[in-house]
Amino acid sequence: MSKLIKQPPFAGIRTFMGMPAVNDFDDYAVPRQIMISGICADARTTNRPGARLGPAAIRDASMTLCEIQTDRFIGDLGDFVPTGFSFDEIEGSIAQYAFWQASLSMPIFLGGDHSITLPILRSVRKAQDRPVALVMFDAHTDTWTENWGDKYSHGCWLRRAVKEGLIDPEHSSLIGIRSSMDQETWDYARRTFNHVYTAADVHTTPMAKIIDEVLRPIDDCPAYLTLDIDVLDPAFAPGTGCPEVGGLASWQIREFLRDHVISEVDWVGMDVVEVSPPYDHAQITALAAAQFVSDFIERLVND
Repeated sequence: MSKLIKQPPFAGIRTFMGMPAVNDFDDYAVPRQIMISGICADARTTNRPGARLGPAAIRDASMTLCEIQTDRFIGDLGDFVPTGFSFDEIEGSIAQYAFWQASLSMPIFLGGDHSITLPILRSVRKAQDRPVALVMFDAHTDTWTENWGDKYSHGCWLRRAVKEGLIDPEHSSLIGIRSSMDQETWDYARRTFNHVYTAADVHTTPMAKIIDEVLRPIDDCPAYLTLDIDVLDPAFAPGTGCPEVGGLASWQIREFLRDHVISEVDWVGMDVVEVSPPYDHAQITALAAAQFVSDFIERLVND
């Protein structure tokens, strides 16, 4: 089994859900094994910082979850702290690290602000040798041309990913959008991606229909899931950098992640980003993030 409970959840060294800590990745480098790691970076956030502390908070909250029953190995690689004196160097170090993980396993990354997804996708694209389908849960489209002069901030990375050919827009969808934005940013998202669901759409559309429209068209294209915790309403996730009212409830994300269709997709990676513990209350944001990762893993390994 992936987890053998030896201590109560308030004790012990923190890995995700108590999974084995992996110090030498090469010893466990078997394709499709699930490896979890944290990316401690939040330098490109446009509002409240603190997401660099997200991985630790998510791991801590994960200790309260029930164990995943599987014979498939799931390991925790710990945290990666990007290095460099410029944004380019920092992104380069994330890409190098992520490629090492993406080429040898099914990676799950704990962020970190949403800008980390761009270098991760560069690595996944390289490992797969083709663009990937993207499924994104987010309150924002992240398709601005720039945020106050920064073209690679956590609000611009998705436009860069399309321009660089990292993802296949015709097989990609955005879910939970509700932030204010200029018309060009909105129009770009609507004409570029397969589906763009606003939060209002999710509230009025059966999740089974959204799942069918998002996942069925992916076909045999490798897919990557990115989940910005601010897709949730601040009532369910106050601990984030750019909260937006009117968002999704935790149960709606779980309904998506626990659907059997998830297991029919060729997933090649996932991340959960923008958990900012300084703004959290009673761990509810970190707990939601941990639960979503657990749900995703459980669907992958048990179907």
